Amino acid sequence: SESKYRALFEHTLLGTEVVDAETGKVVLANRAIAKMFGFKSPQDMVGTSPIDYVLPEDMEWVARQIAQVFADPEKHDVVNIRARTEDGRIVWVTGSGTSFEHNCKWSMLLSLIDVTGAKESELKLQESEEKNRLLIDNAAEGIVVVQDGLLKFVNPKSAEITGWSVEELVS
Repeated sequence: SESKYRALFEHTLLGTEVVDAETGKVVLANRAIAKMFGFKSPQDMVGTSPIDYVLPEDMEWVARQIAQVFADPEKHDVVNIRARTEDGRIVWVTGSGTSFEHNCKWSMLLSLIDVTGAKESELKLQESEEKNRLLIDNAAEGIVVVQDGLLKFVNPKSAEITGWSVEELVS
């Protein structure tokens, strides 16, 4: 029934909103998406445009994705994107959209999860790995990793010291 679907929509942890296809405006939002985007309540999101929260450098790509959702109702791609919230934060969200009929009007259902913490951790790990790689590659000492009696890794200084290439040493 309508009341059961409404309860499911309002109480899910998944940020969800319905966007009118004609106006591009939010007509329904749940608490999870309101909180995700820095609104005090879901009602405060009604009448806003999700496009307003897309970063300028991603605008063209997002517009193409939305057009594809309306062109192909079977399209259910999951995408990752950065967005600017109502309170000015930049967040990473993962989600998808699908077209459907809502109150006799063509609409899009957007479902989003805030993955900012995970994305920031991933970026910090990549940065740390890059720093470690630079440190090892530029070390003044030869560094090798031996496993089961075989060289599994050598840095450029090891190759310089031995006169063999990195590839020759690890083969």
